[in-house]
Amino acid sequence: MRYHKRFRGELAAQVSWLRKHRSPCDIRRLRVATASFSKRIAANPGIGYEVERQGVASYRVFHVSAGLPYLVWYVYGVMDLRGPVDLLMFLHVSQDRERFDAHWFD
Repeated sequence: MRYHKRFRGELAAQVSWLRKHRSPCDIRRLRVATASFSKRIAANPGIGYEVERQGVASYRVFHVSAGLPYLVWYVYGVMDLRGPVDLLMFLHVSQDRERFDAHWFD
């Protein structure tokens, strides 16, 4: 599992927002959900919805948890299911207004 700097920054921004506006319980829920997602995606990278394909690179989006409003964009190589999964973006569903462009991560 590899974390793109954009993913890390967006996740940190969400945690910061939760600290200011929600209870510590919500931060724990987010941490548990992202850890669970990371395990699931490492075991089965094809579970997300494919938004773009470039050669063997499959760019996907996945809803982190049924009870949380967060989406993760990631990429993996379809020919190497044991290869790295790169987590690219982490956004609240209300932020999902811009079209994803795989070229942002070249």
